[in-house]
Amino acid sequence: MTDFLQDNENRFGQAKKDFQNMTEHKENNEPLPCSKEAIEQAQKDDQMDEQQEHADNYKADQESKAHEHDRAVAFLGSMRGRFIMAQALHYAIEALDSVEGVHKEVSNIDDMKYIRDELFNFPVQIPQTQ
Repeated sequence: MTDFLQDNENRFGQAKKDFQNMTEHKENNEPLPCSKEAIEQAQKDDQMDEQQEHADNYKADQESKAHEHDRAVAFLGSMRGRFIMAQALHYAIEALDSVEGVHKEVSNIDDMKYIRDELFNFPVQIPQTQ
């Protein structure tokens, strides 16, 4: 039991000295003396904090991207989204079809027509230009 009391008394005495030392340095606007190990540990802690912050930001970013992806898919499935796709396919087919010769992408045009006809079969009303 005496060893226990002696050990606690020693710790209390060291804590009291440490507190007085901190107070003196604070009053003199001096940095606190630190051991090399304490500095290295603080640097490791800072690195761990930065890594955790990076991981948290990455996770939030991924969740945000997933949310936006879900919104875009929902929009694509809406009447307006399907109309926009029909219109985009119409203009893309028209532009690709205007190409002459060997540069005409016939298979792409056929695939776009298939997608338009099977998934986005809206009549696209194109204003006539004069």
